[in-house]
Amino acid sequence: DVLSCQEGFFVEGYACKECAEGCGMCSGSGASECRQCRKGWFELDCGSGGNECTGDNGGKFVCVEGCPQGYYGDSATGKCLKCMSPCSACSSATACSDCEGNLFLHLNSSTCVSHCPENTYSTDERTCTNCAITGNALATGSQSCYRCDPNCKTCDSSASRCTSCQSSRFLFEGTCLDHCPQGTFAFEGRCKECAFGCSSCRSSSAQDCTSCKYGFEKGEASNTCHDCLTPSQEIVQTTLEPIRIETSHPYCNNVDLTREIGFGDQEVHIKIHFEAGAQLEKGSEHLAFLDSKGNEIRAYEDENTFQDFVIKASTFKLRFKTDSEGKRFGFAITAIPIKLDREEERCNEFAQLGNTIFDGLKTQIIETPHPYCPNMQIRRQYSFKNPSVRSIRVHFSPESQIEPIHDLLRLTNEFSEKEFANGILEDVVLRGNSFEFEFMTDRSESLYGFQMIITPLVTDFNPRITCAQFKAFAGTNFAGIQPRALYSPHPYCNNLDTQQEYSFEDPRIIGIRVEFGALSKLESGQDFLKFSYGDNEREFRDGKLQNFEISGSNFQVLFHSDSAVTFYGFSATLTPILQDEQSIEDSDLDQMSCEDFLPSGEYVFANLKAQILESPHPYCNDMDVKQIYRFTDTRVRGLRVHFLPQSHLESKVDILKFRTEEGHGIQIFNKGTLQDFTISGGTFHLRFLTNHSQAEYGFITVLTPLIEDDIELGENPEKVSNESERSEEIEDSRSSSFLVCSSFILLALSAFF
Repeated sequence: DVLSCQEGFFVEGYACKECAEGCGMCSGSGASECRQCRKGWFELDCGSGGNECTGDNGGKFVCVEGCPQGYYGDSATGKCLKCMSPCSACSSATACSDCEGNLFLHLNSSTCVSHCPENTYSTDERTCTNCAITGNALATGSQSCYRCDPNCKTCDSSASRCTSCQSSRFLFEGTCLDHCPQGTFAFEGRCKECAFGCSSCRSSSAQDCTSCKYGFEKGEASNTCHDCLTPSQEIVQTTLEPIRIETSHPYCNNVDLTREIGFGDQEVHIKIHFEAGAQLEKGSEHLAFLDSKGNEIRAYEDENTFQDFVIKASTFKLRFKTDSEGKRFGFAITAIPIKLDREEERCNEFAQLGNTIFDGLKTQIIETPHPYCPNMQIRRQYSFKNPSVRSIRVHFSPESQIEPIHDLLRLTNEFSEKEFANGILEDVVLRGNSFEFEFMTDRSESLYGFQMIITPLVTDFNPRITCAQFKAFAGTNFAGIQPRALYSPHPYCNNLDTQQEYSFEDPRIIGIRVEFGALSKLESGQDFLKFSYGDNEREFRDGKLQNFEISGSNFQVLFHSDSAVTFYGFSATLTPILQDEQSIEDSDLDQMSCEDFLPSGEYVFANLKAQILESPHPYCNDMDVKQIYRFTDTRVRGLRVHFLPQSHLESKVDILKFRTEEGHGIQIFNKGTLQDFTISGGTFHLRFLTNHSQAEYGFITVLTPLIEDDIELGENPEKVSNESERSEEIEDSRSSSFLVCSSFILLALSAFF
């Protein structure tokens, strides 16, 4: 006979053994070997309510007498089913016994509500309990009820704190009103806020303003209220990020607005920079800068020419007043914080520096203390030792400024003279490889000073060649293996038909790499440039000029233009390709390949000197450089990254990335142009990726450490007078990959005219 066991037991051998607790049918004594639960017990799926199980039932369920939090026992299916949100506990699919988050359990309906309804009150257990009185009542923590104010339909926390209103009244900030106040509109029994700047409106949309608050004005073709002066309130911040102040364009009539702007108790002065195009109506408008006591620092009433200046305080007030008549463009101002250097010995160090001769071709920084000192009379000579330097580009960082009229900066040499006496410092190119630097200050106001970045150029910055010279030139032979320059007039001339021949005489040269400058462009379809070498030709007719390689050491160039429009023309670098790179001697070249001078790695700076990161010019194709730059001085709180104006990448294909040590992105440049920015902290990761197509100029970046105390923002990196110290510094800087890459191309562009 087959042995048969009653419910809750299973056959093992010739005996009936008991299933796990709560199990009515099983294949073993384990809880996970249950096939069906007893009546009054429920199946709890594995993984539900924290339950984990395995066994002959496939690890699908265990039997429980009571379902866990968030589940209820369904008698129809015999299973534990999950409560529906917003119930956190329930007795059935429609009956909550506890609620999620800040919701209340309404005991009458077993539902979760955001507010207890009328005639109920909320308890400490977050339940809604019926009031003992009838009519409109409010809830209290003492489990008793008070009657609401007659204007309230429902109320909360006090009898007069309405949460909804009787018909024909409108709820506003806990009160029921006959009409909605200024700056709001009626919507479904409530008064809702108008959009920012509106004093009355038809809806919350910014396009539905019917009138504007003071300091705002409606647009001519819309109902939007725009701010007459941004920011719309005072800004006194603790960070050293520049603050922008801007009027609407054109500005508003009939306003008298004041804003306090500043950087708290930080030891800074503030440079006021006017963006181009600033304009007020002559004699009618008033723009004033005031100190903290309301005294006028500078004012503009009848001027349309605005000059930058420095406020010698960490905060100021701006007042802008207009009349009811004509309008002008207005203005946009940037308030730039300038960290102060109050150590007098810095001024003495700067004053005592002597003449400086720079080895190599790397970009250099000449920097005054900030602010500079009174009664300075400085004259010294700066020169580049390399004889291939034809001119020197001088670039001033954006915050650079000296006091107008009273202080003077003069740069002179045998070819040219540039004098700065109006306080504005503009970039300039000096012919030759040296110049005299003269800086004179009086005993009155001292401003920020300047950071002057000088770059040696081996060709003229803007090569000038007439059409007649270009037509008459037949070509030339090049000695040595240094890269050479090839260029047209800029812009080129109409009706050209020129043919020129070029040859490199060194027998080691087996080819020539032709790389066009970023501005190179011809008229498409009409003008063309053709290179012929051996049995090969390379012709450009679509206006775009692409880099390529010539086989052999000589070639011919044919350039044709018609009588229509002309463009910039072309400039190109001709770089020899050698059969045996090992045969290059130091006397041949003063530069090496991108591969040699662009290693990935970490570069550490232990001082507070401004550093220069520089790519080759132009940079190389197929690069992927990953580097870490680290300033170890604990006072460094950030780094200012400033790109010189000529910096440029190939748009959309070449990428320069900056990110934090944690991997967060700081700046990504992939559109060709490079813009200044600030890095928080003293460490960043840099990655430079280029593809195999056109290579542009690259970049020269000035990296200035920003510090916590009153130490200068980046010392002058050439403040050593001892020649051996200077040479050691140059060698140290060569360990930074981009610093030395500048040697690669600056030697290359030796003009052929």
